[in-house]
Amino acid sequence: MSTGKSISVQAEIYWACTQTPNPTSDKEQYTVNLAKLSDKAVKALQELGVNVLSNAEKRPDEGHYITCKSNYKIDAFDSKGELIPATTKIGNGSKATVTVSTYNWNYRGKTGTSPSIRKLTINDLIVYQGADTVEDEAL
Repeated sequence: MSTGKSISVQAEIYWACTQTPNPTSDKEQYTVNLAKLSDKAVKALQELGVNVLSNAEKRPDEGHYITCKSNYKIDAFDSKGELIPATTKIGNGSKATVTVSTYNWNYRGKTGTSPSIRKLTINDLIVYQGADTVEDEAL
């Protein structure tokens, strides 16, 4: 259930699975990391009850970040308000303005507050082109 509160933050996008489910998720979910959050954004998110993460060893490029998850596709818009086509994959480092709300949950005796994306506006799109792979010759 939504808490009814929302804020807008500036963020860089990482690991965006907005139109296809995240293949590493244990259930069919759409996810996106909002990274490089400012101190002001971190404070505002924490005041909403969101746990803001930072992992300098595993994710040095992301700084302070949160992971937003959804059971539904997450539409992204450009700075003119136009819907970004579902075939366009959002790459790491894309810059965005994101309206984030929160919801409270209770699952198997645990409770918490999680972030949810209300609106994702991509201001500087880096299109994900796919991983470069090099095939080794078979010996």
